This record gives sequence, structure tokens and C-alpha cells, in this order.
Amino acid sequence: MLKSVKVNIGGQEFNLRADDEEKVRHLAEQVDVKMQHLRHKIQNPSTAALTVLTALNIAEEGHDRMQQQQADISFVTRELERMSDFLESSYNADSSA
Repeated sequence: MLKSVKVNIGGQEFNLRADDEEKVRHLAEQVDVKMQHLRHKIQNPSTAALTVLTALNIAEEGHDRMQQQQADISFVTRELERMSDFLESSYNADSSA
């Protein structure tokens, strides 16, 4: 069931509806932290610019995570294939002896 959740992001209060109140609060806190971090790096940013830059930073992190996951999957796949080939060749060597 959807619950009403009040969060504060960038000094503005938002009333959101969500199934998982804890998750929404945690995500809102993460966005707020990123926004505050950028606000300190940029002199007098507009709210719109700060919002777009925060969204781009979050999108970049998601993209980087996805690329890393794909690299990890490729690595594990190659290693499993290598181990499988080794075990198969070891089994075949034992069978022919």
C-alpha cells in the first residue's frame, strides 16, 4: 500500500507516495547529499542547474556501475569457461589412461 512520505531535497520539501518509506527516505537523502556537495563546488548555482547536474552525476554513477557489472560478468564467464575446459581436459586425460 502506498504511503505518503515527506522528504527534504535541496532545501525543498516534497510529499511522495511509496510502498517502501525507508527506501524513499534513503534515496532522497542520497540525492540531497549529492546536491549539497555540488552546491559547494559551484558558485551560486541556480536551482535548475543544480538539479540537472545532480541528475547527471547520479546517471553517470549508474552507468559506471552497469559497465563494471558487465565487465565483472565477462570476467567470471571467461574464468568459468577456462575452468570448465581444464576440468574437461583433466577428465579426458584420466579416462584415456
